[in-house]
Amino acid sequence: MKIIRNIKKWWPILKEDEDWDYHYLLGVMKFKLEKMADYHDKHGHFVGSDDTVKELSEAAGLISALIEDDFFDYKALEDKWGKTKLDLIDGKAIFSNEHVKTDDDRQQYYKEFSAEIAKEDKYRSKVLDEFCTLFKTKLHGWWD
Repeated sequence: MKIIRNIKKWWPILKEDEDWDYHYLLGVMKFKLEKMADYHDKHGHFVGSDDTVKELSEAAGLISALIEDDFFDYKALEDKWGKTKLDLIDGKAIFSNEHVKTDDDRQQYYKEFSAEIAKEDKYRSKVLDEFCTLFKTKLHGWWD
């Protein structure tokens, strides 16, 4: 029975699903794109099936990058300023770094931190734009 087969296939996603965060939506999309790529790889009948598999796999990879959300380069900041430590004092989050000693250091650190946040946002947007462009231009070709 098809419904039972689909429930079994989707169970790993369904059992973890929540409605309050976009990462769960991305997980559903990635899962579906991977399943479609696998289907077209094994059962594709038309001449462009190999391209479809590549496109679906690329789309799933872009979604993976968005899920992993690993766009911030902590290493460069930590190499220069030391690891960031978080303390909660009177319910307030206080961040500190081993090599941030003076107010000038703190200002420079925040300047570099802010620049890294801007790079992170720019790269995340670039990945999302690439996915959306791929989805918009190739969606109607993803059938067998």
